[in-house]
Amino acid sequence: EVTFSRAWPGGFISVLSYDEYPLVLEMGSISADFWDERLIVYFKNGWVDLRPPPPLLRNVSARVHVYRAGEIQRDEFPHGVWAWSFERQAQHFINCIIEDKDPLSNGLDSYKDIVIAEDVLKAMLNGKPERISFSF
Repeated sequence: EVTFSRAWPGGFISVLSYDEYPLVLEMGSISADFWDERLIVYFKNGWVDLRPPPPLLRNVSARVHVYRAGEIQRDEFPHGVWAWSFERQAQHFINCIIEDKDPLSNGLDSYKDIVIAEDVLKAMLNGKPERISFSF
């Protein structure tokens, strides 16, 4: 369910609910000479902070910061593959065709992305929560 969604010039914020877990989406526009995109997932004992490179930048991996809490806290900075994400995605698709396998992200995933985006916009326009429903 999209529980809240609001837009303003240059950005928006939306709160979605997945069972008992909230998901906050925010987007803004700034005049900058750098790319600022991130995904942060919080857990009971830590978090993962993922910062992908600009989409068309070749041979740069995402920056990943893993914080593990608990009895002993630690920060980890795993390194990804130094390759162009678009090329890796295209190669994965070709390999799936050759090997007759399902891709990691299929058409159903894309459909669900569009449904969620539409429901975020509906909640924004109507000013009230919007139930996310995937009908096939």
